[in-house]
Amino acid sequence: MNYGKSNLSRRKKQISSKKKRKKKRVGVRFFKALIICFLLLIVIGAAGIGIYVKKVIDNTPEVTAKDIMPQGYTTNIVDSNGTLLEQLKDSDSNRVYKKYDEISIQTVIDQKLGVMDLTASIMCMENKMPMMVFGLNEENSIVNTLKGKFSGTKVTV
Repeated sequence: MNYGKSNLSRRKKQISSKKKRKKKRVGVRFFKALIICFLLLIVIGAAGIGIYVKKVIDNTPEVTAKDIMPQGYTTNIVDSNGTLLEQLKDSDSNRVYKKYDEISIQTVIDQKLGVMDLTASIMCMENKMPMMVFGLNEENSIVNTLKGKFSGTKVTV
């Protein structure tokens, strides 16, 4: 390498020359434009995805409770020997409400009948405690039950 005075001044001119500075400026400007285009592409993509998601949500059909409820199921009520006592089925609803004078807790648990909470039914069975099930929407049902005029279902152990 030549470190003489003339070579140093020539290199100094090269470093500070307008041509080199213009090349550097063009490179920096190109890099900035590339970054801006990339960011713009991200923003446009996010907006497009947002519009697509909104369109999908707006075009979904309305779902009602009737659409969700399973329909056409059958409930079999059997005794402790496994003999079929009754079969409840209806094509339009999940259950047919039927009133029984007496039914066993085991049948309630096995068939998952909606008498009461399954845990409460199991606890009554384990503690050998019968249940008296009656409708609260009937007039004076609690008072009548306490007076001995029971009009519901007795769930035996």
